[in-house]
Amino acid sequence: MEREEYISKIVERQKQLSEILGVSGHEEKVVEFIQNEVKDIMNELWVDVNGNLIGIMKGESEDGVLLDAHTDEIGFMITHVDEKGFCRFTSLGGWDPRTLLGQSVIAEPIGKRIHGVIGALPPHITKVEERTKPVPIEQMFIDFGFISKKEANEEGIIVGSVATAYSGFQELVNGKLKGKAFDDRSGCNVLIQTAINIANKKRSHTVCFTWSTQEEVGARGARTSAFTVMEKFNIIMALACENTTAAGVPGVAPYMSPSLMGKGAAITLMDNSMIASKKVRERLIKIAESEKIPYQIKTPSGGGTDAGVIHITKHGVPSGVVSVPGRYIHSPCTIIDRMDLVAACDLVTAFVLHPMD
Repeated sequence: MEREEYISKIVERQKQLSEILGVSGHEEKVVEFIQNEVKDIMNELWVDVNGNLIGIMKGESEDGVLLDAHTDEIGFMITHVDEKGFCRFTSLGGWDPRTLLGQSVIAEPIGKRIHGVIGALPPHITKVEERTKPVPIEQMFIDFGFISKKEANEEGIIVGSVATAYSGFQELVNGKLKGKAFDDRSGCNVLIQTAINIANKKRSHTVCFTWSTQEEVGARGARTSAFTVMEKFNIIMALACENTTAAGVPGVAPYMSPSLMGKGAAITLMDNSMIASKKVRERLIKIAESEKIPYQIKTPSGGGTDAGVIHITKHGVPSGVVSVPGRYIHSPCTIIDRMDLVAACDLVTAFVLHPMD
């Protein structure tokens, strides 16, 4: 396959993954998409009781490498529908409330997509001193255009329905991509492309893929998916594939920037959930340099990933993180550089195919 065609396929898949609604605890459509992408190249593929998708590509050894990405995105759950059809909501995952007012929203309560807007009291009828204060989520509501609670219920919007902010996918100038849910559909994409890349290659070790659920509410899916894989195989190394914070924007000093767009795949040193295995990160750096794959070191910062629970599952496993830098993560839209996404695909593929120490 020509390089441009390879890149185009990755970009198109990013769009498809981004457009799917799959908030924490409701990842089924994301899982279905991934299943269709990889079902013909896996030796084993199944969905476990927690909704995790687990795939196995056998190698010459029963020793294995675990690759993980999470399928969920941050979103909302409806907590109340009033008599006029306005919907109160709570967060599923970590939103910055400053980004939410006036944002478009999507839900799919009975299979069809419906659209709404996040609202609050308009500034024209609030006190002057209130207009400069952040509006807490508790004072916001979603307006789907309903005129009654009865109409909302008939359309499937009830307490417990889920939704998320929606900005649409666009290709921007200079190879930038914009869309929702890049955290962590970027990682899902990297794992899919890695599986495709290694499908017809000699593999010295078994490669185990886990597309795990509910990372945004506490890395819950990875706790069981990693355990399941470690019960079946001797996992000697693990990688979580993620979207991570990119700065490089006005007001952020260089020393405060975890990563930058356009500088390649980001290799983690540490975060709030894990100190990355020296063995894994040195292997990643060595491979990136030998294969001339663009990479950068992610400056230690907050947050966490599925690797935080994977590395202490059962007897433990040396673990690391490869990420795609993105601006404005955990907001209604993220921007990434397509070449960082491609670099992550190339690096994880090379990580799997290079001889294991």
